[in-house]
Amino acid sequence: MTDVAVARAPARIWALPREIPALVLDRVSVAYQHSGRPAVDDLSLEVDRAQVYGIVGPNGAGKTTTISMITGQLAPAAGTILVLGRDRAVGRERNAIRRSIGVVQQKNGLYGELTALNNLQFHAALYGIPRRQQAERIMKVLELVSLADRAGDRVKTFSGGMQRRLEIARALLHDPDLLILDEPTTGVDPHSKAAIWTYVQALKNQGKTIVVTTNVLAEADDCDQVAIINAGRLMVVDTPAELRRQHGEIRITVRMRATPFTAETVAVRMRRLAGITSVSVNSQPGGWCELEATRRGGGRLDGVFACFPPDVHVDDLTVAEANLEQVFLSLTGPGLRD
Repeated sequence: MTDVAVARAPARIWALPREIPALVLDRVSVAYQHSGRPAVDDLSLEVDRAQVYGIVGPNGAGKTTTISMITGQLAPAAGTILVLGRDRAVGRERNAIRRSIGVVQQKNGLYGELTALNNLQFHAALYGIPRRQQAERIMKVLELVSLADRAGDRVKTFSGGMQRRLEIARALLHDPDLLILDEPTTGVDPHSKAAIWTYVQALKNQGKTIVVTTNVLAEADDCDQVAIINAGRLMVVDTPAELRRQHGEIRITVRMRATPFTAETVAVRMRRLAGITSVSVNSQPGGWCELEATRRGGGRLDGVFACFPPDVHVDDLTVAEANLEQVFLSLTGPGLRD
């Protein structure tokens, strides 16, 4: 799938609130102010409720700009953004949208001189959380991110991973339905990365929707849907498994006892198979040959096995599945980005 159908606000969606997507971007565009070059270009996405949705792209792809438009920090030049069915452009909807979103930005927005508790109290006041509810909510989110025992410590004494966890706690304090995490694991240690993704999955299981931007392709594997964008445009969106199947290459390696002529005969047969993109043969000492082939797309390997004559002894056969990093590079290109 190379595009995604975008809801045009049909009557049935408004009649059945549970069918309203968590987030819709319909042909959204905006340009860089200094150059006029498109930062986001005709981008359409639809995010269902209670899922983890990953937005992946190289540096400068438009990920953070997209988040800025969703959160209302930047107005799109064209297109429509719906947050839980509410139009971001409608003035009377903005307060309701603000209360329904929790955001963790790329840049640390905590007050280092204040304690963790003070930071959360300040945020609670900004969002109008009643005083009688504040203490319970603050303790709940601190316990979620394993920082309850550090509530009285100044944030400047926290490690990068602890500060990131506190930012997630702050974003959850007003109990939003939609949580937006802009590269949440950047600059944190492996233990904190694992903890953050544990929180993400727990929140999804509670019915919340999480939109995550990331450059870590291994993290995208934990998403229900992944959108890959490049130069502000949507390239593809699908499940991680389907992205690997449709856009990745599997590598087949066979070690067999055969003459070079027989091995080359097998290679010629394999090159005729649908999806095979390359085949190479390397002769080894002792009458062994190693054959390597790459194939795009998934499916059974029956055709590959049929390429081997009955008298060929296959000692070992391995199949390496494609990963999302390979998919990402094949779609966006290998060049460096600023």
